[in-house]
Amino acid sequence: MIAPYSQDTGHLEHIVEIAHEAVVTIDAGQRIVAFNRSAERMFGYRRDQMLGTALERLLPGSVAPHHRQLVRHFLDRGPQDRAMAPRRPVRARNAGGEEFPVLVTIYSTGHGESAVATAVVVDPRERRDSNEQLRRLLEENRRNGRQLIKRENDYRRTLAKLIHNDLAQEAVSIAVNLELARKRMPQHSDELESLFKRIEDATRRVHDTVDHLINRTRPPLLDNLNLPQAVDDCIRRLGIRESGMSVDTRIDPQIAGIRDPAKTIAYRIIQESLTNIMRHARPAATRIAVHLGLEAADGQGWQLMMHIDDDGQGITPPTNNRLSGVGLEQIREWCTALGGELSTGTSPWGGFRLSARFPIEDELS
Repeated sequence: MIAPYSQDTGHLEHIVEIAHEAVVTIDAGQRIVAFNRSAERMFGYRRDQMLGTALERLLPGSVAPHHRQLVRHFLDRGPQDRAMAPRRPVRARNAGGEEFPVLVTIYSTGHGESAVATAVVVDPRERRDSNEQLRRLLEENRRNGRQLIKRENDYRRTLAKLIHNDLAQEAVSIAVNLELARKRMPQHSDELESLFKRIEDATRRVHDTVDHLINRTRPPLLDNLNLPQAVDDCIRRLGIRESGMSVDTRIDPQIAGIRDPAKTIAYRIIQESLTNIMRHARPAATRIAVHLGLEAADGQGWQLMMHIDDDGQGITPPTNNRLSGVGLEQIREWCTALGGELSTGTSPWGGFRLSARFPIEDELS
């Protein structure tokens, strides 16, 4: 059994002392009795300068009398807590006479002459600075993510060329030499012919594997086709229409001008989604919709938005991952690296929907 926490006055005083917010405590006479380090930094006074002095020292002269009445009323009401002017900052004054806005939450304990009130004071300018710093860090992370994806695409392009130039050519060489061996031994035995066929089958499998590796590493078609054309080619290669499924593609014409890395990431998301519909949604699914569009991104620039829908069985249990291969997490990493997001849900037909969006910068021509 866990024993109830017993308040340690020294421990609580230490917490107040190191708090990031300024903490100022006054007694029933509105004299300052506690002034932590953050209050020293905010107002520019040392603690020993403030203890025992009137609270009005921290307020502009124009508001001090009215503020004194409000505090008196607050203390007279007994223990409570509330935010002062919760919808807007109030004014304070530092040691240099400068007035500045603050957000204040006050707490009171005790009654009458034993009443004390503690104010937790936050400078909204510091909060804005923190938010701006966070925004810059997020923007830097997004730029770094784009650079990493660009480098990955360049590496994949180089690797695909090496696979094609080396492995693919070796497979072709084996097939050619096998055919030459057949011609030079026209009267070979059945046993040798069986060996030739096994080599021929193995060579064909190697060639198919090489083609698969090239397309999974970096589809060569992306160097020759724009994104809408590449999507159409992907649908054709997967044989979706030939399988009896209908496909509705709606793509903003401007998307034809999208370049890498957005182009490759968008294609790989669509390729992975369509592949998994063919693997997992049939025979329940009979139709697919692929929609790509552009929308304004926070008032500046554009972001690419896509939905891939089917009318299959919908979202499956976690144990049966709809997105195999590269998988849902890889797709989410792609979107996040570009400063976007990924979501899954139910399509308008009751099936599965994958939605992705990410900003595009200089990738749109």
